[in-house]
Amino acid sequence: MKKCMLLLPLLNSILFFSQVKEEVSFNKNEFKINIASTIDKYPEFTYERLLNEETAMGISLGFTIDSKTNIDETTNYKYSIVPYYRFYFGKKIAAGFFIEANTPLFSQKKIQGSFFNASSEGGIGFGLGLAIGGKFMTKSGWVGEIYTGVARSFVNTDKIGFLYPRVGITIGKRF
Repeated sequence: MKKCMLLLPLLNSILFFSQVKEEVSFNKNEFKINIASTIDKYPEFTYERLLNEETAMGISLGFTIDSKTNIDETTNYKYSIVPYYRFYFGKKIAAGFFIEANTPLFSQKKIQGSFFNASSEGGIGFGLGLAIGGKFMTKSGWVGEIYTGVARSFVNTDKIGFLYPRVGITIGKRF
């Protein structure tokens, strides 16, 4: 009986130690610039906050620096605000293949007609979208991404295009 009384607290303490989870420490902030859109005179800056080892939330802000900048021949984007949520599938912390859900808010000017008889309409679009891509990371915390996707606007589709492209080649730093 005495042996059982000594064994019971020992087993109980082992169970308490097994409940302690070791927390992994890592940098949780990233700042990035989209090189692909910057070349097209539409710089896009992104801040991303890692929630855990597999998920992150972020926001991208893009704007035109030249009123004549065209993403294609008939569309002008003035600005965009794109909050997003990502789920990562890589072996590194918040890196590798990812799937992104986003909700863009953007201003667009749509040019219709020919060169001599052109008319333009514009408005603000808001919608939901998906993107896929990959994030690559160095040991010193530099990150590179490549991603593509599309969002569907649910407002002003009579004045603007109903699709918003989500494309990027970004570089940045995790801190």
